[in-house]
Amino acid sequence: MSGNRFRDFSDVGASVDGLFDRELRAENDASGNAIYVGYAKGGSATSAAVWLIKKFTYDANDAVTRSQIANNNLTFSHVWDDRATFF
Repeated sequence: MSGNRFRDFSDVGASVDGLFDRELRAENDASGNAIYVGYAKGGSATSAAVWLIKKFTYDANDAVTRSQIANNNLTFSHVWDDRATFF
């Protein structure tokens, strides 16, 4: 191994670039549990196709039983306003 121990991670920057400037949106149920959670760059319109959206399902004890990604597509390409249509 060379002196640069991170040389094998040269492409990681592309996959996490901008990761920490994301905002989070959530829609909660009556118990306060997040049903839908979305991430996009700060200031993004909820009508823009730039969101990564997850849906959570809970049991009677409010424990998460399932976590889904919109359209099984782990990309920032969904519209927050349409979140219920992706599952």
